[in-house]
Amino acid sequence: MARLILLLALIGIVILAVTTVMGAVRLIGQPVQSADKSRDSMPDTFQRIAYILLIALMLGICSGFLGAV
Repeated sequence: MARLILLLALIGIVILAVTTVMGAVRLIGQPVQSADKSRDSMPDTFQRIAYILLIALMLGICSGFLGAV
C-alpha cells in the first residue's frame, strides 16, 4: 500500500514539474525582437529546444537523477 502511495506521489510530482516547465516555456516562447536581426545566428526553434534541454538538465542535476553516485 505504501508503494502505491509513493508511486502516486511521484506521478503527481512529475506532472507538476512538467506543467511548470511548460508554463515557463510558454511565457518565454515569444523571443525578444532585437534591433539587429543579423546578430541572431540560431533559429528560434533551436533556441527553444536548447532552453528546454537546459531546464531539463538543471532539474535532473538538482533532483539527483543526473550526476548521482
